[in-house]
Amino acid sequence: MSREKKKRLPKKTRRIIGLSVFGGIAAAVLIFWGLFYIRNIEVVGNTRYSQEEIQEMTITGFLDHNSVFLSFFRQRVDLEEVPFMESVEVEYLNRDSVRLFVTEKHPIGYVVQNGIRYYFDKDGLVLEAVHETEVNEPGGTSLAESGENAETGDSSRPDQTQRPSPSLADVPLVEGLSYDRAAAGEILEVENASVFNTILALVRMMERDGLQADRIVFGEDLSVSLYYGEIQVELGTDTDLEEKMTRVSAILPELEGMSGVLHLEDFTEDTQNIVFSQN
Repeated sequence: MSREKKKRLPKKTRRIIGLSVFGGIAAAVLIFWGLFYIRNIEVVGNTRYSQEEIQEMTITGFLDHNSVFLSFFRQRVDLEEVPFMESVEVEYLNRDSVRLFVTEKHPIGYVVQNGIRYYFDKDGLVLEAVHETEVNEPGGTSLAESGENAETGDSSRPDQTQRPSPSLADVPLVEGLSYDRAAAGEILEVENASVFNTILALVRMMERDGLQADRIVFGEDLSVSLYYGEIQVELGTDTDLEEKMTRVSAILPELEGMSGVLHLEDFTEDTQNIVFSQN
């Protein structure tokens, strides 16, 4: 028996079939892309950068505009190279909507050394180093953005020059701390580490009461002074801080436009009168 030869489809027919398959796949991809194209983005937990800036940091490629791809293949976006940022987690809401959960680093204060601001957290860990001149200018950028190293002045990272600047107006300057060295990624080695607990407590109480101190100054005995514009508040040691700050929040609005010193260094629960020495 002779083997029967298989019949091959004409070349033109095969080409039509191939184009049809390709067209079908392309149409399916376009439909999928259109159905799941991100049109609504909710940003949660951001304080240092705007919603638009968070979106630009997270959605960086063509495929990131697809809610399925972004939610399932980039559930967590690492942003530790961005000043004061840690990560963004993506939650799928529906076919055209996602939610971005922002995790930030939390500075409670900063110290200044050689014209550089060193922002530290509740444990005294220096999170970022920023040129003071750049911070003072509108739209100033941090060292991590500009590529200039705070320690050496090395400009070896020009690829990061386009990153936006974080908002740091709410972080107070801290003076009076004694330390030998300040560097990003290192702990500020102060004589009494409990000072960081005091700063954290003050910052939390000020946030609660809607206050914003320009400076927190420590004396040699760790007595505390706060500066609100032209008003100096003497708190003394960190005893009865809760009660003292409650009084401060009640009195400060009455001192608007004035200059002087508000004395609470000798404040106790039995104190009836608080002295304000006007300049």
